[in-house]
This record gives sequence, structure tokens and C-alpha cells, in this order.
Amino acid sequence: MKNLAFSTLSAVAVLAALSTNALAVDTGTINFNGEVIGQTCEVLPADGTYNVTLPAVSAAALSGAGATTETTAFNIALTNCSSVVGGVYAFFEQGTNVLDGKLVNNGTAENIVVELLDSNGSVINAGSTDQAENAATVVVSEGNASLNYSARYLATGTVTAGTISTSVTYSIAYL
Repeated sequence: MKNLAFSTLSAVAVLAALSTNALAVDTGTINFNGEVIGQTCEVLPADGTYNVTLPAVSAAALSGAGATTETTAFNIALTNCSSVVGGVYAFFEQGTNVLDGKLVNNGTAENIVVELLDSNGSVINAGSTDQAENAATVVVSEGNASLNYSARYLATGTVTAGTISTSVTYSIAYL
């Protein structure tokens, strides 16, 4: 009986010591490390402005709401990218020319907008954060990247003849 009591006391002492250690740690340290780089990539041309000429189309070719034309390709060229830059994409910002993810026409043609598409042919919802979730990213290779996009007309009703003029602001997002 004396051995059983000693064994029980020893076990209780060991458990008490272990539980004290487990309860003793109530703080810790989280270390953060990172890097600030001087430059990510340069956009070509230096002012970042691109002019995309969409083709002339017949109003009859856009037969009603939802009708689209063929796409016109354009790209955003990046150069001198830092070695820490992995993937990139363009984020098309919300602005006065963006309504429901499309580019509003400021020209004289009516019931027509410009729709942007990524390199996979998927429609881009300009001004929306879902661009980041569904971005067609490009991997920087040898310090360069070419971000390929396209644009097309989208009828919102019966299109009338006239001019098309719109623009969108973009930002380069780095992964």
C-alpha cells in the first residue's frame, strides 16, 4: 500500500509540474520580415498612355442589346522589372467612364459601350475587385512582361450611328 501511495503521489507531482508549464506560456512573439524595393516595373511608353483604335462597324451589325463585335487586341508593355516581381496584371479602375463594368461612350453613337476582355477572352468587370480574384496574370520573364487584353463594342439597345470615345485608368498589380 505504501508503494501505491508513493506512485500515486509521484504521478500527481509530475502532472502538476507539466500543467504548470502549459499554463505558464501566455505570450509569444511573431516576427515579420519583408523588403521595400525602389522600382517594380516601368510601363512603356513612359507616360503609360495607350491609344486603341476600334474598327468602324455598321449599326446594323449590332442587332440589339447584348450584341458584340469582334475584339481588337492591345497590350500593356512592362520592362525593367525588379527580380522580386513574380506575376503582374492590370487592374482597370472605377471612374467616370465606367458603368456596370463597361466603358461608357462619350461620343455621339447611342446605346453602345466598350467591353474589355482579358487574354483568355473573359470579360473584365472594370472597376470591380473581382478582377483581382479572376485576373489573368502574366509571369515576368527576363525583366519584361506583355499584358494582353482586347476590347469590343457591346450594344445596350438599338445602336445609332456616331462616334465612339471613352477611356479607362489602369494600375499595375504585382503578385
